[in-house]
Amino acid sequence: MVDSRLGLALALSPTVSGFVQGLKAAAAANHLPCLQILKDPDGKVIGARVKDTETNEEFDIRAKVVVNCAGPLSDTVRRMDHPDATPVLKPAAGEKIICF
Repeated sequence: MVDSRLGLALALSPTVSGFVQGLKAAAAANHLPCLQILKDPDGKVIGARVKDTETNEEFDIRAKVVVNCAGPLSDTVRRMDHPDATPVLKPAAGEKIICF
């Protein structure tokens, strides 16, 4: 399987109703870079402020579970939550990180 198709399959699988029994289907989106991590008053992450790069519209996405899937930009997104975080990734051309 072409690696881009694998990534697409991984991203779209949870959007199928019944993918995980008892849970609602997820929503997937593209071209929405994260601008800010949203937190509740207790500091729990509850979503992200994003920008649609096709329309330039900014809006909030809220969720019960938020996963940093920014690939080589994961450290950048992580520092939005923890500004002093030490980088943990060493991006290199052709490498893929897939977590289950």
